[in-house]
Formats: sequence, C-alpha cells, structure tokens
Amino acid sequence: MIPFFAFDQPIHQIIFTTNAIECLNRVIRKSINTHGSFPTEHAATKLIYLEIRNFEKGGRKCERLVYPPQSIRYRVRRAL
Repeated sequence: MIPFFAFDQPIHQIIFTTNAIECLNRVIRKSINTHGSFPTEHAATKLIYLEIRNFEKGGRKCERLVYPPQSIRYRVRRAL
C-alpha cells in the first residue's frame, strides 16, 4: 500500500480506473466461462453488452471498486 501513496493524485485516479476496468473484465470473463458455448457470435456479443450494462447500473460484482461505475468512462477519457 505504501508504494501506492508515492504517486501523485492524478496517478491514483488512473490506478483506480485501471482496477475498475480489470474488475469489469473479470465479471465478463466469469460470465462467458459460466455460460460455456454460444450458438452465434450475436449471442456472445449480447451477453457482453448485458454484463457491461449491469455493471454500469451498479449491479457490479466487485466489492473493492472505489469509484462509482458511471464515472469509469469519464475517468478513462480524462486520463487520456
């Protein structure tokens, strides 16, 4: 935890955003692995879309997400 505080405040926000993105990736990966196979590419795309939508609405499955999901896009854009 100490190395984290060695960075400036803008870097903290980027690290938190990265953690949120990794969390979303984990949620999507778990959903795909749980589902197994898909009949079409459209079915897989729809599942990913629904997981992202659920994540953004606050139905996330990550306990340690620091920023609210609505701000993820904003923080990524701002960091770039």
